[in-house]
Amino acid sequence: MTRTRRNEIYFFCLVISLCLGSVLGILAQKQQAPSRARSPRKPVMAPAPVSRPKAAPEQPPVASAPQAPFSSFQSPVTEAMLENGLKVLLQENHSAPLVSVGCWYRVGSKDDPAGAAGLSNLARRLSLRETESYSKEQTRRLIGETGGFWDSSTSLDQTAFFETVPAGALEEVLKLEAARMTSSVFEDSQVRVERKRAAGEARTGEDDSRRLLDNEVAAVALTRHPYRWPAGGWLPDVESINLEELLRHYRQQYAPNNAILVVVGGFETRRTLGLVERHFGKIARQPDPRRSQAPEPEPRGERRIRVSSEAATPYLQFAFRSPELFNDDFYAMLLVDAALTGAHGMSRWSDLQPAVAKNSSRLFQALVDKGLALEVRSRLMPTQSPSLYQLTITLSDAFQFQAAEEALLEQLERMKNQELSDVELAKAKNLLVAGEFLGQDSISGRAYQLGYFESVASHKVLDEWETKISRVAKSDLRRVAIRYFAENSRTVGSVVPALKVRTVEVESLSAISSDSQAPVTSGPQPKVAPRELNVRLPSLRPVLTPESVFPAGVKDSGSRQGLSKPGTRTFSEIQTASPCALRPQRKVLPNSISLIVAANKGSSTVTVRAAIRAGADRETDAQAGIAAFVSAMLKRGTSVKSNAPLGAVFDFLGAEVSTDTDYLVSTTTVRGLSKDTSTFLQLLGEMFQSPSFTPSDFDQVRAEQLGRLREQEEDPVWVAEQALRQRVYPLGNPLRRMAPGAAESVENLKLADVKDFYRHYYRPEHLVVSIAGDVQPEQVLAVGESAFGGWKEEAMPGSFSAPRTTPGLGVGQRQVAVKGKRNAQVLAGIAGVSTPHPDYYPLLILNQILGGIPWGGRLGDRMPPRDASIHFIQSQFQGDMTGGLFSVSASADPAGVDKVIALIREEMDRMRDPSVTEAEVRSAKRSLINAWAVQLGSNEGIAHELLRMELHGLGEDYLQKYPSFIEAVSMESLLDCARTRFVFDQTAVVVAGPGTGN
Repeated sequence: MTRTRRNEIYFFCLVISLCLGSVLGILAQKQQAPSRARSPRKPVMAPAPVSRPKAAPEQPPVASAPQAPFSSFQSPVTEAMLENGLKVLLQENHSAPLVSVGCWYRVGSKDDPAGAAGLSNLARRLSLRETESYSKEQTRRLIGETGGFWDSSTSLDQTAFFETVPAGALEEVLKLEAARMTSSVFEDSQVRVERKRAAGEARTGEDDSRRLLDNEVAAVALTRHPYRWPAGGWLPDVESINLEELLRHYRQQYAPNNAILVVVGGFETRRTLGLVERHFGKIARQPDPRRSQAPEPEPRGERRIRVSSEAATPYLQFAFRSPELFNDDFYAMLLVDAALTGAHGMSRWSDLQPAVAKNSSRLFQALVDKGLALEVRSRLMPTQSPSLYQLTITLSDAFQFQAAEEALLEQLERMKNQELSDVELAKAKNLLVAGEFLGQDSISGRAYQLGYFESVASHKVLDEWETKISRVAKSDLRRVAIRYFAENSRTVGSVVPALKVRTVEVESLSAISSDSQAPVTSGPQPKVAPRELNVRLPSLRPVLTPESVFPAGVKDSGSRQGLSKPGTRTFSEIQTASPCALRPQRKVLPNSISLIVAANKGSSTVTVRAAIRAGADRETDAQAGIAAFVSAMLKRGTSVKSNAPLGAVFDFLGAEVSTDTDYLVSTTTVRGLSKDTSTFLQLLGEMFQSPSFTPSDFDQVRAEQLGRLREQEEDPVWVAEQALRQRVYPLGNPLRRMAPGAAESVENLKLADVKDFYRHYYRPEHLVVSIAGDVQPEQVLAVGESAFGGWKEEAMPGSFSAPRTTPGLGVGQRQVAVKGKRNAQVLAGIAGVSTPHPDYYPLLILNQILGGIPWGGRLGDRMPPRDASIHFIQSQFQGDMTGGLFSVSASADPAGVDKVIALIREEMDRMRDPSVTEAEVRSAKRSLINAWAVQLGSNEGIAHELLRMELHGLGEDYLQKYPSFIEAVSMESLLDCARTRFVFDQTAVVVAGPGTGN
């Protein structure tokens, strides 16, 4: 082979080898690329990582059928507007013979001028009890005889008056609300009295450590916006409000063009529109109120505040800016709150109180389950402007502040950095959707929600609620958490127990410049020049004229010139409510468990109440509180194998679960959607038959019970009743103790004691289960038998028999000192009677005559009209199978205590004379019968009465016969009962509050 040929072959082989080497090198690089990609690199700035999904998808804790939209269960809302600008919302609901009326004004504490915080609240208080056409006595009679639910409130954005009464009283209530809009009485002497009472309430709020912390944190977190002051106002401002300010505020704000009238219930729409036009159409329109506020600047750093208090309970609160209702971030924030605390959704906005965290929520598990807190609460309100999201932690001692804060912040960081699982997101959405149903499961709740949202934005928000919630994605929750839980936008407050005069210390960690923010302070601020606020309310135009609703000849006319004085109206005779139409079905199982069901088609919800005769009457003095303890343990878990904790199952269904213990029974209540009734009954069956009673659950429940008891020991109302019971009832009588027990005895309980109490008293023959809601009774009874029918236990020892109470056992007055309180609680009481006692119904009627409604009856009529030292007075009768207290309670300044006691003595002596009139008796009977009808207007009320009916052996037709039992009480039996029982010299009196105890 020639050299040339060899060189060609060599060159060819070299090329082939190089090409092959290149190919192999590339393949090797591809194979090594993953390992090189995992090698350490310099970190880069990027969004926080999203947690990877689990290998196996998380399974829902329980199967649940889809829920039909809320709107499918509701009749249409009729909208109308009078020519004077009054917005009217009417919705017929004939599930009960009741109507709920709400008159809402678009004026709240945010509309109070700087330096006059509390003005809107004081105007409401003055409008509540008297107008120039309704005297105080007439107003009290109307409230009493309708037997209804009457209330009013001033919140951040609105003021409302609302009543739920039998349908026959609708026109009288409309007349009263029209009178409030035109002729509330504002006289200088009355202003002085009501101002002092409002100041007394403000002092009571300052004496409550948790409420004080709420107010002080808001005042620090918001430096400009009037949401920063409490609805009741600051005490110095309240004390300085004058008549001129009140009159000007009333004339500007209590106008038809600034109001919404809501009526829901059993009425005919066209006729009711005619009544509205007749009583409201003549009221003259006023100039539209100016909407002004100081814009809130963006926060620029963390702020801290510490409150030193004589109270023994420490609190820690975090507050963050929250979005307004018009912002879609609000719905994402609701879901964030549901994940953190399992909040109660819409049902909690009626009482404006913080919601207690549910057991399956993140903060409960991170704080309460770990022993770092006794309780976690949250508050998130739908408002017109950005407000605050508040998380409040109740601690067992002051050494837990740092650990609790770190645990809470860790959970907030998790919300920022990790997405919720599919199941957790579904649970949060279920809670909020179920909360919509539960918040409106009665005509009272529906009317409240319509008025609330119309006064803030529009009632049509309710129609969009479920859609808005369903559209929130996991990424929205992370985005909202990152935006609103920023470190520089939080305010941290704490209440530190200290035996010294209360002080408030504020530490600002912000870089505040003088031209962008005011100094951080708490309390009232000097007046500032307000800026105009463009409130995004729906446009209102006249859509209703008098001719469109009135037949010819019944049109009314008139105008409002300043404050008109129409003269006293004739008070119409209040009708007695129609007989109850419910026909409950009852079944006693072979093991003696009683099931009782009533179908109520008013809303797609259900209330289940399971009560067992294992109340405080089963306890010894050494184990006081064990009955409530065991009841609380039932919620913690069962020994039945499940893929999720008990609390997580209830929460996934959006249900509310609560326990309560009185002297006769311990009751577990479940409120939820009616589609889940079978699941609720099965879970309750497991809870009562197979509780787990683990040592860890025992320790947690004991810590929670002790924390609650120690909080209550700082409440003068609790302290007064505890002292009164010790004076009225003898040693050995369980009524001598408070039903939840005492801290000393609960602290000494052992797990073996709890198990022993359960073995002795949790028996099937002691259990009664009541169900009320949108259910089929036959199906529910079958499911109930399946859930509870297998419970087999031996018979239990003899029934409870309390020692007889001797009248006058603890007569005389006792003073009990409560640290840090400036108002006194007065309680005067005697032993009551049990339900079967012949005096039971006479005592109910006498209680109504004496003062069974706030400021009503003889006690209310005898209140000195110009004396503000007495803030509140009412009588009450806690009648049950064991015989509860009959008492008169009052709140007063220390200077008013002797006046209260003298008033109680005089009225009890008068009741013993033959001074009770036929007119008083008729009015009291009508009040009780109508109140009964209102009580049966919700599933919760029906289930309560079904339970009481069965426990007390009152008969299956008791719901229908109750009015006849009231009507059958004779004047002779009333007078005999009064002479026997209303003996002041045999009455115990307790005063709890400032002063030295004896």
